[in-house]
Amino acid sequence: MRTFIAIEIDSSVRAQLAAFQRRLRATGAQVRWTRPETMHLTLAFLGEVPDPGLEIVRAAMELSVEDSHALHLEVEGIGTFGSSRSRRIVWADLRGDVAGLQALQSRLAEALLAAGFETEDRPFSPHITLGRIHGRRNMDAMMKRIDNAKDHTFGSIEATAITLFKSELRPAGALHTPIYHAHL
Repeated sequence: MRTFIAIEIDSSVRAQLAAFQRRLRATGAQVRWTRPETMHLTLAFLGEVPDPGLEIVRAAMELSVEDSHALHLEVEGIGTFGSSRSRRIVWADLRGDVAGLQALQSRLAEALLAAGFETEDRPFSPHITLGRIHGRRNMDAMMKRIDNAKDHTFGSIEATAITLFKSELRPAGALHTPIYHAHL
C-alpha cells in the first residue's frame, strides 16, 4: 500500500488555508489545488509498503517519538518552491517549535533508514502544500497575492502525534486514510 507519515492539520487551519486558496484560484493561475481535507504536514513519504512492512514502520514511528513532547506550530506566511522562472509548489510556512519539528523528523528519518526504508536526500523543509503549479498563465497576479500574505497567520497546530497514512490515488484526487498514530 502507498503510505506516508505526517502530522495532521486542525480543521480550522485547513478552513483558513482553503479560504486563501480560493483567493489564489480567483487569479486563474494554472495550479492543481490540494483539497483541504487532504492537507497535512509530511514528515516522510514511504511509497509502496507491503503489509508485513507496516509493523516495521510502526516500530520506527514509536522509536522516533520516544521522549518527545507536543509541538506548537503557527501556520504563517505563503511561498513557492522553485525559481521565479519555474515555480512548482505553493505552500504555507510554519513558525513556532520548528526546531522541535525538525528534530522529530530527523529521528523519524534515522529510524526508518535503520529499518531499511529509503529516505529523501534533500533537507527537510517543513511546509503544508497548497497546490502544484502547472503553467505560467496569470502567475504574476497570483504572486502578488502570495507576496501580500507573507506574514498572514492561518492558525496554530498543536501536534500531539504523528500519523501513518494510506494514500489511494483516485481520479478525483488522493484519498488519505489514517492507519496508525504514534503519540508525542
